[in-house]
Amino acid sequence: ALLAVRGQSDSLKMIGSALISGENSRVFEGCPVARSLARSVLLALLGRYANGDAVCLQVVSKLASEFGPGRCGDGDEADEDLSLAVASVVNTSFGGRVDDLSDQLSKDTVAPLIVLASLVKPWDQIEADRVVRVACVMDLYYSAEALCDAAVESSSRGVGGNGASVARLATRALVDTSLEYRCYRRADSFAAKYYDHCGAERYAASRFLHAQDTIAKVVRQRALQIVDKQVLRVDEAVDKVTADLAGSNAKWNSNELRVLNEDDCVDLGDMSGSIRQYTLRKLRGSGQDDFAVRLSKIWKMEYHVNPQQLAREMEQRKITYLQWDDPGCPGYTEGDCQSLPAPELISEPPDLTNKFRELIGGTDSLGFDCEFGEGLAGIALLQLSTVKESLLVDVPALIKTAEGCESLERTVGKLFSGSTHVKHVLGFGCKDDIRRLRTYSWFPEEHRLRFKDIRTLIVECDPDIGGKRGMHLGLSRSCEIYLGKKLDKNEQCSDWLARPLTIEQREYAALDAW
Repeated sequence: ALLAVRGQSDSLKMIGSALISGENSRVFEGCPVARSLARSVLLALLGRYANGDAVCLQVVSKLASEFGPGRCGDGDEADEDLSLAVASVVNTSFGGRVDDLSDQLSKDTVAPLIVLASLVKPWDQIEADRVVRVACVMDLYYSAEALCDAAVESSSRGVGGNGASVARLATRALVDTSLEYRCYRRADSFAAKYYDHCGAERYAASRFLHAQDTIAKVVRQRALQIVDKQVLRVDEAVDKVTADLAGSNAKWNSNELRVLNEDDCVDLGDMSGSIRQYTLRKLRGSGQDDFAVRLSKIWKMEYHVNPQQLAREMEQRKITYLQWDDPGCPGYTEGDCQSLPAPELISEPPDLTNKFRELIGGTDSLGFDCEFGEGLAGIALLQLSTVKESLLVDVPALIKTAEGCESLERTVGKLFSGSTHVKHVLGFGCKDDIRRLRTYSWFPEEHRLRFKDIRTLIVECDPDIGGKRGMHLGLSRSCEIYLGKKLDKNEQCSDWLARPLTIEQREYAALDAW
């Protein structure tokens, strides 16, 4: 069959696809004769392609993937003949100006050639960074990433004399080209993945530009709950790079960011302040002064606004979104009395025991919700609520002591295991909440869990709401349908590990569970 692949160009794709399916290729694992024959077929096909014959490169790359040639035996020594053959085809195909190649080559040619280069690793004969740029220009970022993975693997294993240099050049080309084409999300992802190879400067700059790009989009879309999170991600990147540079006695080198124009190139020490100033400018431009004022207070920055304009915006938000002190909500009081304050966080075991007992007394239904923290496997806050009262449970503080864990098990644990008189524990789209809660030893095992998802109940009552199985139905929209107002989600992605929480965070958290 391998000989048929080598000789029958007209039937090559059909024969090759049948031959090298996953099930068939496993038969040849550890078979030197099959590997040797596959190698000879690859060399023959690559030679024919180099001579201008019609050869399906997709089948060639698949053949190489399944039979795994490229190294001699099981060692790290390169297969020189195969490396030269692959390098010859790659260099010939990718010759000329990078920007012109998209008109000369097709993705069906470029992608399999990059697969071959990633498998055979002919680093001494090809310009890996050039190959990466060609892939990015043709929007083959997955292929470019695969080549970088191969270069990094070679570097870690010490394969080839210039493996570390190739990994450095390839990963930097991937990040730089992503930045050049303003694919900031990709650049951020790649710079984080290849941090040790592409450098601290690209990592911090990509994170900063990704945050700017995201903030501009979410402000236009009025999805302001994401803004805080983006600023926090920039702060974390700055802290990491600052610590790493100090630990290695290195300095920030802005020359590494030549791909960026002058406006986009921000020094490391200015990034945290610049991203905040950028955010406030965008909020002002979109008329979101009320949110800008709140952020400026948290960040301790000046923000001047027309008082009348701010008052109008605040009044409009009260009309559009549920408020803590709206009639029927937990903070509402009759007459001209001042509204009830948002609940404080419970961080002491005796307080949790007593307040939990008061909360569940006289009710058979309880709502719950969780807030998460960046990089935290568990939760940053647990909210429990009846229709009249809410509790905010500071789980990170309580789990620091054995007494705190015991109080959580006696209260929250029993609630979710059905060991109290409460019949209905209700969440909304709570799959991730439950997954995170299950990371704690005091939370009941899966077979003892007792809870209901309100989104599922809504869909059962009205299948036309929220698309298929309610997958597009959110809590804010549900509140608008059943309570007449949306739930303001501005605080959703704020820093829930911060202590103390702001009044706005506590009101949002309590309303979420309510």
